[in-house]
Amino acid sequence: MPHVVALPVEPMLAAPAEVFPAGRALRGAWFEPKWDGYRAMVSTTATGVGGDGGRVDGRGGDRGGGVVAQVWSRRGHDISRAFPEVAEAAAELLPAGCVIDGELLIWGEGRLDFGALQRRLAAGKNAAGLARSHPANFMAFDLLTSPDADLRSEPLGTRRAALEDVLRGAGPQFQVTPYTTDADQARAWMEQYEQARVGIEGLVIKNINGVYEPGRRGWAKLRFRDTFEVVVGAVTGTLAAPDRLVVGYVDQVGDLVLAGTTGPLSRRQADDVRPLLSAVDGGHPWADEFVPGRPGRWGRTPKDVTLVEPTGVVEIAADSAVEQGKWRHITKFVRARPDLTPDEVAPPG
Repeated sequence: MPHVVALPVEPMLAAPAEVFPAGRALRGAWFEPKWDGYRAMVSTTATGVGGDGGRVDGRGGDRGGGVVAQVWSRRGHDISRAFPEVAEAAAELLPAGCVIDGELLIWGEGRLDFGALQRRLAAGKNAAGLARSHPANFMAFDLLTSPDADLRSEPLGTRRAALEDVLRGAGPQFQVTPYTTDADQARAWMEQYEQARVGIEGLVIKNINGVYEPGRRGWAKLRFRDTFEVVVGAVTGTLAAPDRLVVGYVDQVGDLVLAGTTGPLSRRQADDVRPLLSAVDGGHPWADEFVPGRPGRWGRTPKDVTLVEPTGVVEIAADSAVEQGKWRHITKFVRARPDLTPDEVAPPG
């Protein structure tokens, strides 16, 4: 009888890291690429055990009967219907009793296409057609349960060996993420990934002896951070005491395009920015209410912003997660650039 766990399983998480580890932090360090994908889990159970209306049934080949496969989002939603090709391949090729952690990826024009993943989630009944034209694959990096046991209390090295065994012969729909325990190799990866610009955002740093702790930020993620000049179009707080910046750039037709947000400013940073800010004199292309998540994430509710004349330029640090001219993650203020004008600012990418 395959091992059975309650589904969905809460994922282990990673906390941001600012620098490459050194000294004692390198003991047992395990490095993997940070994919610009959609975090997900794939589960397989024996037909008739668990599952719900989103399940996909497969024959299971010579692996011992029918298998129910489901694809779960990081927040525990069943997204099997949005990624039917992944669920169907799991049901057909994998044994019952597995919970695999990883990233859903879609490639397009030589790089990872995060927008295609989002469109798939919103496609509803059209997801099957998108799956045929732009198929997704699953980049696996951890095995939480095998057909025989719950592996979450086992060290990462043990789980990885079991993962490779489970996915051996599973075909191109399921791939196992590369890893290295060599710090010099990991640094070389960082340089190569940054130059390639194919949608790998940096590194995830784990411990070879670490257990899997659902919900805990026990891993680290080290992203590429480049600096860019941007135009300040709005702030939270007031002109006298700005808290965060909403930034953009002027496009080829002269429109101010929203491109991202910064994290909270320190008092000194606010003092540096204040001389660049002036009240709006006339119209402004942006609304004075900012919806979180587009771009950046400020929580779950809309936030009021104070619009400013889009004349001030600042320099920010941002990672490589850019979609349609916008940074998906919150950026970091570096310095004011009173020496630049908005027409000297280029879009991200």
